[in-house]
Amino acid sequence: MPTAIITGGAVRIGKALACHLADQGWNLALHHNSSDPAEVLAHSQKAGVTCHTYSGDLSDVAFAEGLVKQVTTDQS
Repeated sequence: MPTAIITGGAVRIGKALACHLADQGWNLALHHNSSDPAEVLAHSQKAGVTCHTYSGDLSDVAFAEGLVKQVTTDQS
């Protein structure tokens, strides 16, 4: 299954996009900062897809640079 990286995925548009993609069979790499991703995690579980969460501030350059590397490592 393909994996989508979604930033800001625990609320509003990011949450809606994550749930829609989960329903379409996409695995999720869900970034959030201080929001709770529990609803998206539950939705992805019901949809039968994998959802890994990554908490951090994208204005932190070290975190932002490492995010894609961490996602690709987790998907292996």
